[in-house]
Amino acid sequence: MPLPRVRLLRNVAPMPTVANPAEAVRSAWLASPTAARVKPGMRIAVAAGSRGLANHAALVKATVDAMTELGAVPFVVAAMGSHGGGKEEGQRTILADYGITETAMGVPVRTEMDAVPIGVNSLGRPVWWDKNALAADGVVTVGRVKPHTDFRGTYESGIVKMLVVGEVGKNYSGCGIDPNVVGRYLVESRPDLETNDPCITRIAALRLSPESHGNGVGIGMADVVSQQLLDAFDDDVTRTNVMTARCLWRAKKPFAFPTDRATLEAAVATCWQPEFEKVTFAVIPNSLEVAEVWASAPAVEAVRGNPDWNVVGEEIELPFTDDVLDVVKLFPHCHAAKRSGHA
Repeated sequence: MPLPRVRLLRNVAPMPTVANPAEAVRSAWLASPTAARVKPGMRIAVAAGSRGLANHAALVKATVDAMTELGAVPFVVAAMGSHGGGKEEGQRTILADYGITETAMGVPVRTEMDAVPIGVNSLGRPVWWDKNALAADGVVTVGRVKPHTDFRGTYESGIVKMLVVGEVGKNYSGCGIDPNVVGRYLVESRPDLETNDPCITRIAALRLSPESHGNGVGIGMADVVSQQLLDAFDDDVTRTNVMTARCLWRAKKPFAFPTDRATLEAAVATCWQPEFEKVTFAVIPNSLEVAEVWASAPAVEAVRGNPDWNVVGEEIELPFTDDVLDVVKLFPHCHAAKRSGHA
């Protein structure tokens, strides 16, 4: 079965830039109201999570340095719930993947999973807090501000018959695939959360990022996947996360196909568009890096004239090697390319 030819779309909407993110973070802490509350000798927990932040280690180190400059005694504490299999070593490994280690930060990194109750919420349920953080004199966090994956949000309006996601991963979204990007939420008993914006008939996913360490949350948002993705799925690690989050649908396993090409062919064959030349088809490397999209002709025409998007170059065939889609060739600046040393 043929697959649509694609052309590069590049988002050129104005974006704010920061010349020196680490220095900006350090300066922001020192100028913030928090600075006045930090007293010499205070033990300050710097909470670092599992999300993929640009310059993640540098931002955490800048926060550690700012606390030290204020006279505090900082240490890093893992703040990622049940990620890493809900185990101390798993969470330490995830932080290390981002370069957040005791050697790099110059302070202890605590990833023990002990928690203690600190009260109850409005429903009378116990509220638990990390024991290491609670023992500190203060806690500051280094995080990413974005639409929550359980809340409604719009990325791009329109109908896309088929979307290819190069990698699913916890480093890209807490849900593996960001619901705000694909318009699928899959929260049990909450159909009101489904935006279908964009409205995608078929989602094909090809890989699970190594940084996920087998956590396949998000696979349930896809309709078809490659066998290689399914082989990387760790039942125990994924089960720990979804049982804690109570969102089981997002980890349901779709049909798997032996190669990337077979996976994409199955998606095209079932995308409810019988006229091949009208198939709206798009490829992204993951659901975090979406400034560039390879799209079929109907999808390109849908955004032509939109000042936020540039149509780049000529139409090409999807690049395969032995039926494996070369995502790095399509997106030479994506995280997978940097990981492989090709960026």
